[in-house]
Amino acid sequence: MVLIPYFFYFLISLYGDTMKRYYTFITVFFVLILIGLVMIYSSSMIWAEYKTGNQFYYLIRQAIFLFIGTI
Repeated sequence: MVLIPYFFYFLISLYGDTMKRYYTFITVFFVLILIGLVMIYSSSMIWAEYKTGNQFYYLIRQAIFLFIGTI
């Protein structure tokens, strides 16, 4: 777990310009969000279908909370 911050520092140090650092950060941020959403969907689609009849129930719920959290 200690290596993760050093990895991000390495990614940021590859670029000298501030805007490139910003774009790198935003790209990594959205990639991690997408990976998390895919993990939530793949792990809960069968349970959501069984409980609610909608296999996207937890994905939609998580996306709503993600939207609220980014505001």
